[in-house]
Amino acid sequence: MTLQECVIQRIFGMCIQADWTIKQLAEKSSISPMLLESLLHQERAEMTLEQLCSICRAFSISLPEFFDTASFRRLFLSGAEYAKK
Repeated sequence: MTLQECVIQRIFGMCIQADWTIKQLAEKSSISPMLLESLLHQERAEMTLEQLCSICRAFSISLPEFFDTASFRRLFLSGAEYAKK
């Protein structure tokens, strides 16, 4: 799984947990619904750090909290192991 895929999966998971639609997330994060939809469906370039921070603020979590999941730990661990080779 790529970093972008992990980010998208995390955002969808948080929307489900909060019982929010993508439109509601767009409103709460001040990202246009069309842009957010295209980012989440990988129709545009990768999400910017600024956009990700806006999403984190919408969910009232910090950026470190966003990345504190098993998926990201696996991804970062596999990258660290790869870098050692």
